[in-house]
Amino acid sequence: MKVKPVSFICLAFLMLGLSGNCQKESNSQIPEIRQGEMLPKIDSDEELSMQLKYIPNLIISIPWGNQEHSIPHTAYEKVSLSGMFTGQSKRKIRPVYPIRLDQDENLYLIFDSPQGAAPSERKYRLMRFNNQGNLTDEFDINLNADSIERWQILDFHPDHQGGVYLLEVLGTTQHQLFHRLRRVNSQSQEIWSKKEILNYRDLDFYKLAGKLEYLIAPDRDSLYLPTRYPKQGLASFDVNTGDIISANQWNESASKLTITASHEVYYNRILDDASRKRHVLIRQNLSNGNREVIESEIQYLHDLAGVDAEGKIYPRIHNGIARLSDQGKLEWQQSIYGIVVRSEDQHIFICSRADRVENTVILEVEQYDSSGNKIKKFTFQLPEQQLQVKGDLPRLISVDQKSRFYFYGGETDHQAGTLFVFSSEDQLPKIQSLAETDPEGFPLFNKVNQELLPIESQVGSPNMFEIDSLGHVYIPLSDPQGFKVIRLQP
Repeated sequence: MKVKPVSFICLAFLMLGLSGNCQKESNSQIPEIRQGEMLPKIDSDEELSMQLKYIPNLIISIPWGNQEHSIPHTAYEKVSLSGMFTGQSKRKIRPVYPIRLDQDENLYLIFDSPQGAAPSERKYRLMRFNNQGNLTDEFDINLNADSIERWQILDFHPDHQGGVYLLEVLGTTQHQLFHRLRRVNSQSQEIWSKKEILNYRDLDFYKLAGKLEYLIAPDRDSLYLPTRYPKQGLASFDVNTGDIISANQWNESASKLTITASHEVYYNRILDDASRKRHVLIRQNLSNGNREVIESEIQYLHDLAGVDAEGKIYPRIHNGIARLSDQGKLEWQQSIYGIVVRSEDQHIFICSRADRVENTVILEVEQYDSSGNKIKKFTFQLPEQQLQVKGDLPRLISVDQKSRFYFYGGETDHQAGTLFVFSSEDQLPKIQSLAETDPEGFPLFNKVNQELLPIESQVGSPNMFEIDSLGHVYIPLSDPQGFKVIRLQP
């Protein structure tokens, strides 16, 4: 893969309507990117006037606990925002796990067990579900190494044959760190393994050197390992032996890559030419070297969740996800400020809007039944002066059986947040400040745990979203009952 060098400075990602077309990239030298002004923002999904709708379905629900086919994880302490500088600023939340899909839309989930144990006493449990959400297999993944005091799976990806590829970091009792790349089959047997001393200073795929963060395996015959630091690079591995087939590096900064089964690489970058400065998508064919620039109708391109079988592109946006045509035209967008599955009736509630109109925060929540039929949309108003943190937007964390809606916001490293509770009829909320401090004024977060832990739902961040070949969007979620996956279906 050969591309021209370009400097890259992250801009504030905001949406801008652009003409959707696809063109070959100019051969002229691309000028250095300079910091630009903020781009205008589209305030709500409805302003896009799109007819395409995605329906939510709950496809996986795994309870917490030590029973068979459950997840034995309890809540863990989370440092609040900049709380690393204020050790007392912690509260407990439930874990949200990354999910992965194979070519047949089987879904994979990995978690450690027992929770928080030393590497020599710990295993990772893999669960596999079919596209109907039924558990089809589970097995333990062993450390398979001696004298290890640190073991972390940085990323995993199905090998499309029931097993997984693993990208790991190992720390020895002699305080050496290693990268390890290996393949494990569906019987937890190691097919091959490569281990090298961890090195972030250089890029050398043969020595697993570089900032390695994730894996891509678009089909059963391909495995790719990208890196963004100290240079952009991409290596291809023989899936049967673990040997490197090819290794490339280039001087072009890019977001997280996605690679299709037809071996086309997609990523976004900033282009600056005589026309204008804007975010574009790059489509590069690894087989024939063809390279295209796709002008995107939205500019809030955080990175890419995937590309479906029809070539539709799914960029993760700051608070959700969008769908673009293969020419960059915006076809659908879903903002997500919280998802809740009500345990009493399995109804799904999605906060699809949280923005400001003058001095009022408008919150919109869509309610769906267990079959995905839309029941109602609720609109709530929150006077901006009631927010503890200027610019903050609360997120939906719970809906109880009496249809009371709970929103939480304003948490910082210096204070706990505020709970806003709306009834389905009222427009103004009941407000509960959750702040508590010790005699020295440090936040204790006791009240936060008491109030939030029994009710709070946590949605996985947009970089956890997955896309299948049909264009379904998979979103991980944890709540007081267990770990769940919501599938948005067009």
